[in-house]
Amino acid sequence: MIIMNQKNGFSLVELMVSMVIGLVLTLGLFTMFRMSSTNVSTTSQFNELQENGRVALTLLERDLRMINFFWLAMDNVSVRNTLVVPPAVDCIDAVTNIASFPVSWPNFRILWGYDTSGASSLSCLAGNAVKNDTDVIQIKRLSFPQAPLVFTNTGQYFVGFDNDGRQVDFFQGAAGLAPVTPRNFQYLHHVYYIKEDDGVPNLKRRVLINQNMDAVGGSNQQLVQGIENIRYMYGVDTDNDMNVDQYLNAADVSADAWNGNGQSIVSVKISLLIRTVDEDPKHMDNVEYTLGDKVLGPFNDRYRRKVMSTTVVINNSLIF
Repeated sequence: MIIMNQKNGFSLVELMVSMVIGLVLTLGLFTMFRMSSTNVSTTSQFNELQENGRVALTLLERDLRMINFFWLAMDNVSVRNTLVVPPAVDCIDAVTNIASFPVSWPNFRILWGYDTSGASSLSCLAGNAVKNDTDVIQIKRLSFPQAPLVFTNTGQYFVGFDNDGRQVDFFQGAAGLAPVTPRNFQYLHHVYYIKEDDGVPNLKRRVLINQNMDAVGGSNQQLVQGIENIRYMYGVDTDNDMNVDQYLNAADVSADAWNGNGQSIVSVKISLLIRTVDEDPKHMDNVEYTLGDKVLGPFNDRYRRKVMSTTVVINNSLIF
């Protein structure tokens, strides 16, 4: 007798069940992969917002904290500008005494700001398409002495004081220059503003160098991408007790506070609105953002945003 070995395959029902199980597993794996990819993209954008905001605040804070580092300069200081060449393009306005070098002392505005939605503007930013409804701030200060200071760089400017701090010389670096004052510091004049380039808002800075504050000679610096808006609130001390009596926007700060005549600016609140460089098609930004005394949004677009802020205490009073 010949015994035949019978071999049975999958039945139709078994095949269909196995296919369904395989599809469920494949769908689960695909969902997990998509969720993981989305989380990576979202985390990357949040990290971008955090890092860009941190860098921008650090740069601004470092400059503002030393805004009034002018050593022993007081109200009876004598200023000589005979050793300096005025910038060919300076950052000036209809307001007096905000140029790079003082017209008179003590009403020399080493700190000044304005909102670009108003009437104020700086000549060095004219035609530069500064972003509307953002704040511009102008900072002048001295840099701590280096060892030794190099005075041969004609693109840099310096300030020298006599022993009593009553005689001040502003002078430009030059080959073979021998400073006539015993205490000398590098002089810095910075203007921070926001401008969009190819649809990306950037924090930028103009610096005084090479007898210019326009876009040539290396004076136009791009600092941080994605800074979409900025607001400064100035802490004004009206009774000379070194405490903030009120925080005001630039338009509400009085001339006396800017000039240090009986009032002083002792701190500055900085609020940044940071935006991602690229859109996220899975995100809709439909919320409002508060920057100091103003509210922005909702933007109803696909960019992620974040507000970061800090308060900078100015180390030296603006009263001279």
